[in-house]
Amino acid sequence: MSGRLEFQLRNTVGDVSVSLPLIRRFAAESGLAGRQEYVLILSYEELATNIVKYGFDDAAIHRIRVLLENHSRGVSLTLMDDGHEFDPCRAPVPEFSPDPASGAPGGAGLRLVRKMARSMQYSRENGWNVVKVLI
Repeated sequence: MSGRLEFQLRNTVGDVSVSLPLIRRFAAESGLAGRQEYVLILSYEELATNIVKYGFDDAAIHRIRVLLENHSRGVSLTLMDDGHEFDPCRAPVPEFSPDPASGAPGGAGLRLVRKMARSMQYSRENGWNVVKVLI
């Protein structure tokens, strides 16, 4: 599993949670340093959860494709979904509010992914959102 891992999950928060051990195992078997492992898990959980929560208008089951690759440039995480067109690289992220009771909109997770990942790219291919994160 250390070089490449590919799987699909349904557009449910439960599937995101259930798939986290796969991400952790990939990180461990790839020998990722603590920070790399943290950024990988954060990126996966944040992006996958955003797809599930905001990507679809219907109640149908949609598949989200996930690809992890460990290569000489680092670890790449690719998520693909057929939901609404959404570019997380260009989406405005509100200023972080340290007080959750303030009612300020979310966005802290996406802000962290953008800041901590080495790069993030988005494309729309044949009706699919494709987000690639290099860690």
